[in-house]
Amino acid sequence: MLAPSKRDTRFAVVSGQSVTGMIAAATLAAYGYSVLAIERRKEFSRNIQWAGRQSFINQLSFLNRDLADEFLRKTCGPISLGSTRVDVDGIRVTKQKPLPAYGDPWIIPDSAYDMLEEPACFLVGARRIEMLLRRYLDGLPNVTTVRGEVLNLMGPDAAGRFSLPEIGKPSLIVVAEGASSRTASRLGLESAPTSPARLQIAGQIGLGGDGSMVKQLHREEADVSEVGTISQRGLGRTWVVGDVGPAAGVRTGEDGTTEFDARMTPSSVAAMSKETLARKASVALDVPVSRIMSAGVEGPTTSLPHPRFFSLQQRLMPKAYAGTNLVLMGDTVGTGHWNEGGGMQVGAICHVERLKTLLREIDGGEATEAAVQRYSSAVLDDSQAWGEKGITSFHPLDDADTVLAAYRAGVGAFRRGETDSPLTEIQSSIRDGVCAAASPAGLLERCISA
Repeated sequence: MLAPSKRDTRFAVVSGQSVTGMIAAATLAAYGYSVLAIERRKEFSRNIQWAGRQSFINQLSFLNRDLADEFLRKTCGPISLGSTRVDVDGIRVTKQKPLPAYGDPWIIPDSAYDMLEEPACFLVGARRIEMLLRRYLDGLPNVTTVRGEVLNLMGPDAAGRFSLPEIGKPSLIVVAEGASSRTASRLGLESAPTSPARLQIAGQIGLGGDGSMVKQLHREEADVSEVGTISQRGLGRTWVVGDVGPAAGVRTGEDGTTEFDARMTPSSVAAMSKETLARKASVALDVPVSRIMSAGVEGPTTSLPHPRFFSLQQRLMPKAYAGTNLVLMGDTVGTGHWNEGGGMQVGAICHVERLKTLLREIDGGEATEAAVQRYSSAVLDDSQAWGEKGITSFHPLDDADTVLAAYRAGVGAFRRGETDSPLTEIQSSIRDGVCAAASPAGLLERCISA
């Protein structure tokens, strides 16, 4: 593993080269740090597509105006056909979205609450943006990227500082490894669930490329399920993700993993997953299942030939730091529901803004330990904001105001150290509150206003 130059008086390590991790590395480089970026993946393979807000382009323009312009002209695409919401009775309402504009580094929201109020204005494929950012980082003289390795931490020492073998003690270590962070687990930092788990399926179909976004609600036995599709113009593919009912032959285990009927073979699982995703896409897009199947149904990554079942659950860390020189960001801190498009942006926009504040405080002579703790509180605020936006999707038949109030109370108790199980607190509060079943009109109102 390559180390920063011995001439450097300060250097940073970023573990995890997701979009959030790469923008964090570029930000540290912009602040004059020599950066070692570690990524266990050797290539970018995700088929996922995202809907993004203008603030993301503004964040790129802070790093480099040419980078933001290239993203705007060549990487992302406008939501040409608008955002369509479909209620449980099949009523479709389409809203036009603003066009993405040139980046302005002076207009970046101070918090996730503000950022999440912005309308989406572009669609982008994960691999396209990751490759763009990788090329940018590779061109920075003070960034060294090591692929196919994991962060190897030592310590902390008596001062609370972690180090790396043969490198020493970085000024700062940033962990942006995603929701299943190995580093966080090794440090004994475990996130707590803040929502029930919902069984989901994700993949892509060989139709689309029209610049559309659809979010659709539909009744499924005694539940209400949600499906989302994103189709960036010119890609020729549509990303599909959504809830899966219990009749699909697969369920979520107590440990959050997916469990299949013991009689199912790998080939029958593959066939079922393709048919399930095609049905979800058919309802949302109003396209026959047969046409979707003939166009092709694929998995969420280039290495997975069929769609993947997974368990979606909102989670939150009790804190976003360890020792005095290590901080967490992105999905490592907390996760929410995909319906608000918050994941990549909460990390790359809001958590990176908190990182900038941390760097300024350190440069200004603030005590690092206190600055790191303030950073932690701020990024937890951001991740909680995303959780508040998505929590009602896990309780679609309960009163939305009651669910939100219960979430805030449970997460607040968790963050104050009054409970280790915010989910238990949340579910108890919902049961004790006024949990009226939502009418179709109420579901439509929630869907349109989301």
